[in-house]
Amino acid sequence: MEKLLKYFTENKLLVNLIIIIITVFGIMSMLNLKQDLYPVVSLNKIIIRVIYPGASPSDVELNAIVPIEKKLDTIKGIKKYWSVSNENSAILFVEIDETEKDSKEIKNNIYRELANIPDMSKDVDEVKILDINPEQIPVLELGVNIKENSNISEKELNNFTDILESRLSKLENVSNIVINGYRDREIKINVIPEKMNNFQISLNEIVGSIASRNIRVTGGTLK
Repeated sequence: MEKLLKYFTENKLLVNLIIIIITVFGIMSMLNLKQDLYPVVSLNKIIIRVIYPGASPSDVELNAIVPIEKKLDTIKGIKKYWSVSNENSAILFVEIDETEKDSKEIKNNIYRELANIPDMSKDVDEVKILDINPEQIPVLELGVNIKENSNISEKELNNFTDILESRLSKLENVSNIVINGYRDREIKINVIPEKMNNFQISLNEIVGSIASRNIRVTGGTLK
């Protein structure tokens, strides 16, 4: 060891050359090092949302959540799950075991198993599976509402929101915009019982006539 130290002490030029080479290689390695300021992170959690119109919390639990939980019990790799049942809907949270190597495969199994649930009530309107992804978390939420005592209609509010969405979508680095809160448009039809009796028309005939006219079909190809 003393001979080695003595050698480097006597050959300062060689020592300086080695230091320069190490420094250059270090800088080159640092410049070629791949960096990601916003790395993709996959969370081991899934949210299952159930829409069950007209059902009480107990009915949602019995006829929707319980069949889903039975399916989840057959899937390996799930650490735990818990649910919250409300009127007309429910939310079920699923946490995947962190010790599992391939969480993506477990999530795919959840999608496959919940695609067909024979024991679930046919009145369930929707079962939506949401993979909690940090990339899909909104960075900004805007609320648009009508001031009190203003003459703005709901249609005008929706039109303003559409214009705002169009402008925001044109901004750089804006990938997606989601609008919530729109109510479905409805047309109210009031019937006159006296005229129904005069023309001998039932309410079912009126409903059937409207339904038969409110049909959207393809017109084919015009040549």
